[in-house]
This record gives sequence, structure tokens and C-alpha cells, in this order.
Amino acid sequence: MFGAIKGKKMKELTEDYFAIVNRCADNEENFPIPNRDAKHASFILETLFRKATSEVCIFTGRLFADVFGAQALIGKAINFLNEKPKAKLKIIYQDSLTREQILENNFIQKIVDSIGLDSEKLEIYKTGAKHSSLVNHFCVMDKKAFRYELDHETREATANFGDTETAQKLSDIFEAIITGSEKLALQS
Repeated sequence: MFGAIKGKKMKELTEDYFAIVNRCADNEENFPIPNRDAKHASFILETLFRKATSEVCIFTGRLFADVFGAQALIGKAINFLNEKPKAKLKIIYQDSLTREQILENNFIQKIVDSIGLDSEKLEIYKTGAKHSSLVNHFCVMDKKAFRYELDHETREATANFGDTETAQKLSDIFEAIITGSEKLALQS
């Protein structure tokens, strides 16, 4: 499939990539989708929020602006939280950030502006020492689809919208990390 796009211009490659992501997401295909840059990472995450019905879980060092600053991604995250009655976004930060640093992030600010600080739809955690050495960040949606970073420096990752076995394992890992983490009080 990816061999067929050899020789095309970058714009066409990007359009092909987005079409593959949308097809896999819409059909819940068990097809690994490589992801090697911030634009692709942002689109994959946007698609996870678009397809989510109940929960999106993110394990991250921090929410980098080159990925989480995309307006389309922010819009899909807000739509998910506002339009789905049982929607929940859980984020675990691995980096040692203060409450203020977390709330100053544009992605978090826009969500809080939309749903409020007192909403139960947003939960933010900071990892304990037990999980501070984990190196692979990930996002999992409804225990059905995921984006798993292979290298968080380059944002190289793989995504899959139909590998429910791996998605379930990532959800289990996420819940295990929460157990040893501190929940951030969003209201001061």
C-alpha cells in the first residue's frame, strides 16, 4: 500500500496518508500506520478524538505545541468532551511539571475554557517515581485504538484503529500507571 505512493509529491503523500488514516479509523481496520512527524501525530490524535465514544487516555512527558497546538486537534477534543455524554479525557504527565505549567498549555487551556475546571470529564495525573523511567508514550481510545510512540524525541510512532488486543493492553498499563500517580487538583 505505501509502496504505491512512491514518487508522488509531498502534498499528495500527505493527502494519501490522511486518506489511509481515515479509512482505517472508519472501518476499524487492524492495520499498523507509521507516523514519523508532528503533523501526522496531530492528525492521528485528532482522528482518535473524532472516533472516540467514551474515553481518550494520554500518557505523555508533556503536550508539545507542535502536536497538540493544532486547532483541528483541539476542536475534535472539545467536540468529543462536549458532545459525548460519558466522555472522559485522562492525561498522565511523566515530566515534573507544576499545576500552573500544565494549565498554561494551550491544549489544556482551550479544553478547560470549554468544559470548565470543575468538570469530571478531564482528569490529569502526575506519575510517581515508580513510572518515571517509562520511555514510550501513548494514547489509547475506548480500549479499541491507539497511537504508540517508538521514539518521543522524533515523534516516530505507530497507530492502529483495529488492534483491540494491544489497545486493551495499553489501557491496562495506563490504569496501572494511574494507580501510582498523583491526581492533579484542577481548581486551586
